[in-house]
Amino acid sequence: MYKKILTFLFLSSSVSGICQIDAEQLKKNMNTASFKQKFEAANTLMEDRLYHLAVMVWDNLLEEQPDNANVNYKMGCAYLNMDSERMKALPYLEKAATNASKKYDPFSHLETKAPIDAHFYLGRVYHLGEKLDDAIQSFQKFMSEAGKKHYLNANAELEVIMCNNAKVEMASPKRFVIKNLGSTINGPYADFGPVITLDQSALFFTSRRLREDSINLNVFSPQDGKFFEDVYVSYKNSATGQWGKPTLLDLCSPRRNEATIGVSGDGQILFIYKDEQGGNIYFSQNEGDRYGDLESPGSDINTDYWETHATMSADGKTLYFVSDRPEGLGGRDIYRCVKLPNGEWSKALNIGGPINTPYDEDAPFFHPDGKTLFFSSNNEKSMGGFDIFFSQIQEDGTWSAPVNLGYPLNTVDDDVFFTTTADGKTGYFSSAREGGFGEKDIYTISLDTIYTEPVAILKGYIVTKPNEKLPASTTIWVTNLSEGGDPVDYKPRLRDGGYVLNLKPCNEYLVQYQVDDVTFYETQIVVPCDADYHEINKVIRMEDIGLDGTLVTSDPPKEPETPIEPTEPQNPVEPEPPTDPTPVKPEETPITIAPSQLSYLVMYNGKPYNKATHAKFLDEKGKVMFQEIIKDGKFSYRELPDTQKMILELDVHEPNLCEKFEITIVDKEGNVKGKTVRDVNCKLSTILLAEKAEFKKFYGYNQKGVKTENKEYQEFVKKVEKIVSVNGVVLLEIEGSASTVPTQTYGSNENLAQRRVEIVKEMILKSLKAKGIDESKVKIVAENALV
Repeated sequence: MYKKILTFLFLSSSVSGICQIDAEQLKKNMNTASFKQKFEAANTLMEDRLYHLAVMVWDNLLEEQPDNANVNYKMGCAYLNMDSERMKALPYLEKAATNASKKYDPFSHLETKAPIDAHFYLGRVYHLGEKLDDAIQSFQKFMSEAGKKHYLNANAELEVIMCNNAKVEMASPKRFVIKNLGSTINGPYADFGPVITLDQSALFFTSRRLREDSINLNVFSPQDGKFFEDVYVSYKNSATGQWGKPTLLDLCSPRRNEATIGVSGDGQILFIYKDEQGGNIYFSQNEGDRYGDLESPGSDINTDYWETHATMSADGKTLYFVSDRPEGLGGRDIYRCVKLPNGEWSKALNIGGPINTPYDEDAPFFHPDGKTLFFSSNNEKSMGGFDIFFSQIQEDGTWSAPVNLGYPLNTVDDDVFFTTTADGKTGYFSSAREGGFGEKDIYTISLDTIYTEPVAILKGYIVTKPNEKLPASTTIWVTNLSEGGDPVDYKPRLRDGGYVLNLKPCNEYLVQYQVDDVTFYETQIVVPCDADYHEINKVIRMEDIGLDGTLVTSDPPKEPETPIEPTEPQNPVEPEPPTDPTPVKPEETPITIAPSQLSYLVMYNGKPYNKATHAKFLDEKGKVMFQEIIKDGKFSYRELPDTQKMILELDVHEPNLCEKFEITIVDKEGNVKGKTVRDVNCKLSTILLAEKAEFKKFYGYNQKGVKTENKEYQEFVKKVEKIVSVNGVVLLEIEGSASTVPTQTYGSNENLAQRRVEIVKEMILKSLKAKGIDESKVKIVAENALV
């Protein structure tokens, strides 16, 4: 019967892991098996880490011999290895410890006493149950009876130190507020390893749940009989602040462990642990609606040893990861690589003490402040198992002494996978604490102390026209004007146009938004120097700005899918003679390149003329059909029907030079591809074209809105009215801000800032409408909510 049991188990393991049916088969087989057969089968199950099956057999044996200290010891050890069942070990180990002996035969089914080890493991259960004095007593009893040569003696000494640490920490608990993320994220299975983007818009985590399509229904890990680890993502609803239903990333295999270990601040790079060659680190690039295939980071990051976790600095130039390679200080250590000029990672360097110790360090998270490293360790400063610590880089490049974050974030159990928000006020972590939905759940914690340095976050969305996707070439270039250096590029999310990046306090930045290397919007940002967190929210409306940087006042003609060479008009119409001054004589040139690749270029004496401000396309009655802003002498090319009679009018500072201008058509490289076939008029560019209208309002606590009788506001409206009368349109950028002083009335400072933007926008449009200005002539190019 013993062979029958094991043959059944082993056959099922070799095919698809341990199946659910094994438990039922095991029960049937135990009905006729002998005590010896069941004892040996249970030991084999313990060796294979199939503890959930082993407890069934030990329980059956205890029905026969309830006072057998050896079986009680085995039962207690099985429960102690089951994450969600460990406290069930207590009564069995308490009974086993009453009959423990040095003369113990671990292999004989006739052995009825427990080993001295029972005192050690009883101490572990007391420790996990926060019975710290009982735990210390059990560990001391074990050490006194087992002797210094016992392999568990050093562990017992460490456990006593941890118990004393726990007594100190629990006597002075921190004022943390811990909340379970709820049933949308957590379920009856293990959910852990949370990593979150800088703007908290996406949460990635690991789960050992049954997949929605049940494809992994009968696929279990041979190590513990559970579902393999998979990676899920949940996106936050920006309107409600609620997390959405998690979705499985399609890079996961149902027959292999893949786990979340890190994510770049903007969510574009996801770091994944893959269970192969001892355990390796991979990354996946965001491709819009999905994440691409797993790629190795290169260098000597992955080895034949165990690489478990990775975190990247906000600027993408430094990678910290974990490995148990033999050259470390002991167990798992944290290593560092830096990005080389060729884009590859340098060789790994152990960051040394005081972070790395003779014990294990794991799960690093490098905060976007560029200084603070959070990590877990089971060193001598822990309360028990892994605790979460933080350390900061000093000015001389060394690390400060690690600080334990304290109770109740840290507990007597393993506490790992900790990450914080950019403002340092909220943390995300996983824990197996009581009251959860499953084995491990994901929690948030409101920290009573800010451990990180102040940072500034620029985030927002690029809004396209309805039913249009954000171009894949969209890039945000950020130049630090204070420190100098090369600009850094960031990619917005193709999924929703969102973007997020971090900035340094006390610095000024130039931020340029580009498509196909053409800037369509730019702004300068000054980050205050005060020691506080700053959040800058910019919504860029691409529907009001052409992808070539020009103002869009109406829908341009659709471009052909493939370049079409224009033909000669069958009945060309001679344009009417333009008014003074004399127009440029048109010269017709065939164009054989896609219109989106072309621009008009105003030339004078063979050089671009940079003093032209606007270009207007007028119909035969003088009505403005299209209007373009001229930048560096260029404005966007328009492919117009040959039968449509139009005049091109330029606003310039020296209209008397009009007859000497040449309007050429150039490609993106500046190569001349033709000349305009339109008549060109020149008009004096007035000072109003370059004038800006600005209005500022400073609010008191929780105040909003502006009184229309405000004198400065009325002057602002008058200036806007003049700009519209000359330009035909006004570009409006609205910026609302709120301090970091908490507001209960509006829920959050972000909501208050956004509400201020919306109220002022509505009021401005209403004031201009009262002046007879149509809303279509007011183009809101950016709405910025700042904290």
